[in-house]
Amino acid sequence: MIGQINYSTNWSWLALELDLGRLYRRLFLRTFGIKLQRPSNGEHITLTSVYERQSISPWKLREYDFLSFTLGSVLWTNGNAFWLDVLSENIIEFRTSLGLGEPLISIHFCFGYRNEEKICLL
Repeated sequence: MIGQINYSTNWSWLALELDLGRLYRRLFLRTFGIKLQRPSNGEHITLTSVYERQSISPWKLREYDFLSFTLGSVLWTNGNAFWLDVLSENIIEFRTSLGLGEPLISIHFCFGYRNEEKICLL
């Protein structure tokens, strides 16, 4: 699969197709009978978070580039959010180009959460 690099002043992400999240939320509903809400930031994989210090200039050079990834098969949850691990040498290389190592929270794709009042913080 592929996603497109986007950034704002304090984080960067890989924007994904809306249908990818819809597919996983629909499978979740059919399997577990629980309807999940779409993540507030849409279908994405966080590349760098607001908690990491990095230079913004390298982001600009890569904005709108595409990175490939593979989704893991194990479903993870904290009771509210639901996600899959992401495997991607491209994402690791992107983070390395920014002078970053492994992220504090593993690279993942959050496809939904239970309550509208709560946002997906993963």
